[in-house]
Amino acid sequence: MKAVAAVLAVLIVCGAGAGNNLDSLLKREKQVEGKEKVEVLNGLAKEYFFRQPDISLEYGQKALALACKLGYTEGTMYALKNIGIAYYFTAYYDKALYYYTEALKIAQENHNRRAEADCMNNIAMIYVNLEEYDTALHYYRDALKIFEEINDQRGKAVSLNNIGEINYKKGDYTEALDYYVKSLDKFRKMDDRFGYSSAVNSVGDAYGKLENWDKALEYYGKALTIARYYEDKFNEANTLINMGIIYTNTEKYDKANKYLQEGSTLAVNNNLRELIKNSYLGLSNLRKKKGDYKSALDYYQKYESIKDSIATESAMKRIREFQARYDLAARNSEITELKHQETKQRMHRIILYIGLTFFFVTSLVLYLINRAKHRANVELAKALNEVKTLRGLLPICSNCKKIRKEDGSWSQLEAYLRENSQAEFSHGVCPDCAAELYPDFFKK
Repeated sequence: MKAVAAVLAVLIVCGAGAGNNLDSLLKREKQVEGKEKVEVLNGLAKEYFFRQPDISLEYGQKALALACKLGYTEGTMYALKNIGIAYYFTAYYDKALYYYTEALKIAQENHNRRAEADCMNNIAMIYVNLEEYDTALHYYRDALKIFEEINDQRGKAVSLNNIGEINYKKGDYTEALDYYVKSLDKFRKMDDRFGYSSAVNSVGDAYGKLENWDKALEYYGKALTIARYYEDKFNEANTLINMGIIYTNTEKYDKANKYLQEGSTLAVNNNLRELIKNSYLGLSNLRKKKGDYKSALDYYQKYESIKDSIATESAMKRIREFQARYDLAARNSEITELKHQETKQRMHRIILYIGLTFFFVTSLVLYLINRAKHRANVELAKALNEVKTLRGLLPICSNCKKIRKEDGSWSQLEAYLRENSQAEFSHGVCPDCAAELYPDFFKK
C-alpha cells in the first residue's frame, strides 16, 4: 500500500536547512536575533518535519511571526511553506493548502521561480490526497516546466517522481515505475540522499503493485536504512508499514505483524495520521488472513474512525474553500462596484471642475472686457474733455480782426484760437499780402 508516496513534493523545500545539525540549530536559536533567527527557526522547522511534525509546526509559526514583524519577505515565504509541510504530514490538508497558497503568492510577487515551483509541487500533493488528480497533474506539469526553464536538476527529479505518483494513483503501475526509475536515477547522480530515499520507496511501491515482491522488499529495505540513518520518522514508518503489507501478501505473518506494529507505533508517536490510518488497515487485513476476525474488526473500526476524521476535515476544507471563493467573488463584486462608483464620482468631479473652470474663465473674460471698456470710456471722456470746440457767434473787430473775450478784453485771433481750441498756427504770407508788402519784388 502506498501511504503518501510523493513525499518528494515537500522534500524539495528543505534546501540547505535540511542538512543542518539539529543540536547546532538549537544552540544558535538562543544566540542570534533578527533575520538570522528567522533562518534558524525555519531550519529547525525543517529538521522536525519527519521527526515530530507538531514541533516543526511550532518552529514554523515562530519563524512566521518574527519574519512578519521584521518585514522579512523571503523568511515569511519559507515559514509559510514550512508550516504547510507540518500540516501536510499530520493530514490537515485544508490548513496545508492555505499556507502553501500564501507562500506561492509571495514567490510569484517576488519572481522567485524555484520557490514558485516548490509551492506548486506541494499544492499538487494536497490534491493528490484529495484524489483530484487532474488538478494535481496541472500543478506538477507547471512545476516541471519551471524547473526545466531554470535547469534545476533536483526539481526535475522531483517532478518526474510526482508525475509517476499520478500514474500510480490512476492504476498505471508500469508507467509509474518508469517515472520513478527516471527520478531515482537523477537523485543517485546528484548524491541526494533524501530524494533518493523517497524515490527508492516509490519504486518499491510500484513493484509491490506489480506483485514483484522480491523487488519491492529490496527497495523498501534500502529506503528503511536511509530513513533510519537520517531519523526520518515519516519515511521510516511508511516503509515499515509497506513491508508489513508485502509480508502479509506473501503469507509471512510473523514478519508482517512485526513490521506493521512497529510502523503503527512510530506513526502514532509522531501523530502521522495518514500512516496511522494505513497501519490500521494493514493490521486489519493481516488479522483477517490469520482468521482473527474479532481483532480484524477492531482494527478496521479504528481505520474507519481516523479515515472519517480525515475525510470530515477534508470536507470542511472544501466547504471553507467554497466559502472563501464566495467571499472572494463577493469582494471582487464589491470592489468592482466601488470602482464603478469611484469612476462615476471621478467623472462628476471632472465635469464640475470643467464647469467651474468655464465659469471662472468666462467671468474673467467678461471682467477683462468690462475693464477694457471702462478704460476706453475713461480715455474717451478724457479725450473729449481735452477737445475744445468753438461754437456760436464770436465778436470780432472788422478792422484789426481781434476777438472780444468773455471778460471784455480783446485778443489777437491767433491767440484766441490757440486758447480755445486744439489748433496751432504756422505763419506765412498769402500772394495778395505779399504783393502789397513787397511791391518792388513783384514788379520785377
